Amino acid sequence: MPERSLLDVAKERYLGDFARLEADAPARRCSWTQGLRREALERFAAAGFPTPRQEAWRKTGILPILKTPFRTEAAGTSNGFTADEIGRYTFEPWECTHLVFVNGHYAAKLSRLRPLPAGVVIEPLSAALEARRDEIEPHLGRHAGLDGHAFAALNTAFMQDGVFVRIPDGVAVEEPIHLLFITNAAGGPVVLVRLTTRLTPTRKFPVVVGLNIWVSLTVPICCRADSTPSCLGLPNAGAVE
Repeated sequence: MPERSLLDVAKERYLGDFARLEADAPARRCSWTQGLRREALERFAAAGFPTPRQEAWRKTGILPILKTPFRTEAAGTSNGFTADEIGRYTFEPWECTHLVFVNGHYAAKLSRLRPLPAGVVIEPLSAALEARRDEIEPHLGRHAGLDGHAFAALNTAFMQDGVFVRIPDGVAVEEPIHLLFITNAAGGPVVLVRLTTRLTPTRKFPVVVGLNIWVSLTVPICCRADSTPSCLGLPNAGAVE
């Protein structure tokens, strides 16, 4: 199949998936995030996937991504994983908060939330979106840059879950925060998550991000009150705002 046709087929597949998710998840249609999702999808539809003809993608081929029929999921399950099975990836005996996500969705039964200093909030983004809208709305999807960035736009349109972190002024978080993202490759699920932070004025906290249960990397995040929050891409997973 010619490259152009493959680009079109892949784009149409994601546009169709968006419509399907809207039909399968009525609560999603009613959320304040739907306007942001639709805007991001329109940006993706207009830009399409990048090609080697674009300088930034001249040496990066995306054909394997286009050829893979990734599946988006409206709801999450533990998918057969148990706490015992993932125990070796949680850095025991570390005393810290563990948030586990399976195929892009928060798995409460596999997670462990420890007591935190007063004013500190660490919770799944799916729960925070409505309860903490005033804190999240001014920033969510505003720093990743959607124009001309197909994958950033797709992440925003389809974002499933993630983590919201708020650390107030004068408070330090000494324990690591472990975010473990588990992907079950069967059926080709696509994982689209976000890490949204609110740190004032200058705060550092240790975050350990485990991707696909095979790799773990430490990501120290620092955000100044007088600067624009940074956006870091997690490979094939999501973004930090």
